[in-house]
Amino acid sequence: MDVTSIAAASIYLHQSQVQESAGIAIAKQVLNVQEVAAEALIEIIQDSVPSFGHKLDIRV
Repeated sequence: MDVTSIAAASIYLHQSQVQESAGIAIAKQVLNVQEVAAEALIEIIQDSVPSFGHKLDIRV
């Protein structure tokens, strides 16, 4: 193995590591966004479910 192929292998390995790190960072951001959205959805659902005895619908 000559110096050029060792350098090329090193560059390829570094690029792979950078791509993997970027992918993990993006996945973490997506997970955080989904967690916030899920919490908001749960809150909306909890607020929209009527409790018996607390609301009265009247039609005339």
